Amino acid sequence: MGSYCAHSNARDFGLVSGGDHQNDSLSFDESDKSKHATKDLNQSSTSLKYDLTAVIVHHGTAYSGHFFAYRRLGPDFWVKASDSVVEQVPIKTVLEAEAYMLFYAQCK
Repeated sequence: MGSYCAHSNARDFGLVSGGDHQNDSLSFDESDKSKHATKDLNQSSTSLKYDLTAVIVHHGTAYSGHFFAYRRLGPDFWVKASDSVVEQVPIKTVLEAEAYMLFYAQCK
């Protein structure tokens, strides 16, 4: 079983404009990484199925900010982990996040 990570290069910091993020984030859904894949080495990316397992979000600028994560712990069970606080969140909250990084696991 494989894993996959997508990173948003579009969210680079505009250091000249004060270090603010560009307002471009990764668009994603709960079970399809194909829009982020270029091509898997041994198989067509369309033949592999993946489930979203985590979403990393960054709020702030290049000079100051905060990362936190949404993590799937089971079917229909997601948590938000931010520093020492972990709380359950609905999938709707996860899917509306401005993703900086996405993590997928290949389905069995």
